[in-house]
Amino acid sequence: MVMESQTLFSAENRVAPLGIISLAGAQELSRKVEAHLVRWAKLAGLDYDTFLIESSCPRFSSGDGKGMIKSTVRGYDLFFIVDVGNYSLTYNYFGQENRMSPDDHYQDLKRLIQAASGQCDNMFTPIELATYCSMIANGGTRYKTHFLEKVTDYDRVITRET
Repeated sequence: MVMESQTLFSAENRVAPLGIISLAGAQELSRKVEAHLVRWAKLAGLDYDTFLIESSCPRFSSGDGKGMIKSTVRGYDLFFIVDVGNYSLTYNYFGQENRMSPDDHYQDLKRLIQAASGQCDNMFTPIELATYCSMIANGGTRYKTHFLEKVTDYDRVITRET
């Protein structure tokens, strides 16, 4: 095992420092993977305490979210650990508790990849952008964002429902 860990963490075989980003619901697996990597790094003579990089994916009441990485990842080789089959996680969706589907987990993964790609200096949801644009159009006055349930014509016939 010593020889393999020295090979894994040798300067010749490594392109960049290793980082692990664990998404919600996969923390237990991530800690196990990290424990092995820390042990192997120490066997190779390196002094690493952690490979985990703190991150989060907060959600807004609309269900939209954003990926946030709490430290720099510039120059890192990143590995994302996600459990897309974890239905035990929930988030607030217009005041209702909603369980995360595999698609929700993939959306969070994409948000964190985007954040790691340097695209998150200014990251906004479409609703935030629409609110911002309406504020400019309204001379700086911010109105509460509303969501339409239906669209009716002049005779109150429903032409579209959401």
